[in-house]
Amino acid sequence: MGAQFRAACSDSPEDDPARPDLAIVLHTPLPGTGCEAGLQWLASPEGRRGSMCPGPG
Repeated sequence: MGAQFRAACSDSPEDDPARPDLAIVLHTPLPGTGCEAGLQWLASPEGRRGSMCPGPG
């Protein structure tokens, strides 16, 4: 996962993402907030699979 973030943060023109309308925002989770567990879940295969399905409504 770290290599993906490094590649996304590169200033090199040949490393431009295929979707320039998307952005990765790096986040440093604060202790005791539960953010770290949420970010780990989003990076997991299960979390990525759920993000591809439209929600109700």
